[in-house]
Amino acid sequence: MNTVAQKNCPFCHYPWEKIPIDNLEDDDEAFYFERYETNGPHKLMKTINVLRNDDILPWLIAIKRRPKYCEMCGRPLNEEEE
Repeated sequence: MNTVAQKNCPFCHYPWEKIPIDNLEDDDEAFYFERYETNGPHKLMKTINVLRNDDILPWLIAIKRRPKYCEMCGRPLNEEEE
């Protein structure tokens, strides 16, 4: 059973909020973030992105397919919502 915090987590429920990452480089002009997204029905994935000052859209760096739980609230992501 999910807690109220897990049911209302803004990171693992649409529209997914960005999860800031401490800068991976020593670069003040870049914002690194993770984000949960779908690439089809019931196909949740986690992406790692970077947005630099001159960019209009973020660059995709890596994809983690089928994450097992939300790293922010601990909710299992492979279960159906109640």
